[in-house]
This record gives sequence, structure tokens and C-alpha cells, in this order.
Amino acid sequence: MKINKIDTRHGTANQSTFSHGNCLPYTGFPWGMNYFAPSTGAARGAWWFHPEDRTFEGFRITHQPSPWMGDFSHLTMTPVAGPLPETSLWHTVSSYRPEESTFNPTQLKITQLRYQITSQLIPSMYGGILSMDYQNLGLKDNGLMLHLPGSYELQQLDDYSLELSIINFAGCEDENFTFYLKFTADQPFVLSGNLSDEDSSVRLDFKAAKQVQIHFATSFISKEQAALNLEREQDNSAETYLENAESAWNNLFHVSKLSIIINKKFPLSITIFIAHFSFHKLFMNLTKSIKKSITIQALKLSRKARSIQTMASGILSEQSIRFIV
Repeated sequence: MKINKIDTRHGTANQSTFSHGNCLPYTGFPWGMNYFAPSTGAARGAWWFHPEDRTFEGFRITHQPSPWMGDFSHLTMTPVAGPLPETSLWHTVSSYRPEESTFNPTQLKITQLRYQITSQLIPSMYGGILSMDYQNLGLKDNGLMLHLPGSYELQQLDDYSLELSIINFAGCEDENFTFYLKFTADQPFVLSGNLSDEDSSVRLDFKAAKQVQIHFATSFISKEQAALNLEREQDNSAETYLENAESAWNNLFHVSKLSIIINKKFPLSITIFIAHFSFHKLFMNLTKSIKKSITIQALKLSRKARSIQTMASGILSEQSIRFIV
């Protein structure tokens, strides 16, 4: 199976009043710490993505198992360009073309028409890499908005990195359940917005930089653990991130791959048909054999019973003798 041919939007056309699967177009490592998906309608609550929306609010870091359970420890990263009078998720939204976008287990790639920014997000086990290409030469204030629901605290460590802790959840036994992140950019940035607040947004401003890459990692343990997770992979290129993600998914798929797909490379629909037909034929042959065996045994028992009855009456015929043996 070619992992880069999978479209994760199957089963995602859902709303609270009608379901087509209650899936979300998740990108991430198998059993990774986080998953990522475009947010296209956060005003709908837990149904914050729909494949027919043509609005892009940002890349959402999510841990939502089901819309009926809600999300926790989530935030949204929105590439932006130019001056913005308001910084809320609603004010920074952009249009995009779903048919020209990449929705894959190993990467997301989207072009925001409002800002003319093409972004690619590739996951790792504990974080990921976000690459942003700012294509509007007329705009110089290129940046990234972090939309932070719940309570949060930020600290800019230097011109290239920051630490973040955030608390939000649909329901939790621990009211202080905290999610830790560390970001490192390859371009210097200026941070604007409140460093400690609730339900707010902050902006990383890269000024006139046209290409920016951000490595980030997360932890539910501590900020030190998030920093360690980032240290282990921050020197990797986007290509290495993608190779690692594809390898992780391919290794998983190889466990359950049918040999007929490996040897003959049949389409999945044909493979399923052959498997179904073979099973049906085997089942019918087995049924016929069992039925035949039962019929023969029944005839033998019936003939033996008649022979015994004849012998008991003192009349022993040639036919009865034949069936006794």
C-alpha cells in the first residue's frame, strides 16, 4: 500500500445532527502523542472540521477521540501575513481549496488564498515540523498566530524559541492537567500578545522572512521533557520527518498486508471479491460434504435397523445379511 495515496477525509462529512462516520482527517504517527487536522469551523464546537468547508482556520493540535467526547490539550496554529486589527480565530481565517490540498496520514499541505501562504505540516512521535512559504511579495509582516483556548503561560527563551504550557479539556479529573510545548524557528521572531492569559492569541512575527520552518515537540510530563523531545529531532530536515512518518505507517501496514496484494498487486476491491468468493466456495463445498456424510450414515443406520427387525422375526433374507456386515 502506498501511504501517500491515502486521503484522510473519508468519513469526515459529519455534523451534530447527522453522522457519516464521525471521523476526523488526522495526520500523525501511529500511536503518536498528538494528531493534527485543519480547523475549518471551530464555531461548531467538537465538529470543527468538514470536508466541504472552504475556510481554513489553522492547523489544530488535537487529542479528540470523538466529537461526542470533545477535545483536550488543543491549540491552533495559523500562518498569517500583513497587519491584522484583530487576532481571534474568526478574524484570521482564510479561504482555501480542499481539492488542491493534501490530507494524508504523513503530512498536511494547504495554501491559504487570503495570505498566499503555502504550509506543510509533518508529524513526529512527539511533535512535528511546520514549513511556511510566504508567497505574497507585497506583505512583509509574515508570522504565525497561536490560538490558545483555556489558560496558558508563554515564555520566549531567545529570538528563535519559546515554551508554552496550556490547560484545556472537555472533561478531566485533574483540573490542572497541563500540556507542554516547545517551539524552535529557523528565523528570529518577535512575540506579541499576553504571555499569560485565558482564551487568547499570540503572534510570532518573522518580519520579511519568506520561508520559515518551526520544529516543535510536546509532553504531558513537563516542559523539560518537551525540550528533550525537541532536542532529539530538531536537527532533522522536513524530508527526514516525512521519511520517518512514511516508514512508521508502512511498517504498520506491512503487518496486515495480504500476500495476494504483495504478489499480484491487485486492487483492493478485486482482492476482497476473490477472498469473499473463495470463502463462499469453500463453505458450500464443506456444507455439501457434511450433508452427504450425514445422508450416508442415516441410510446405513436405517438399513441396519430393518435387518435387525427381520432377523428378530425369524426371516433372514439375502438382502438383510448383506446389510448387517
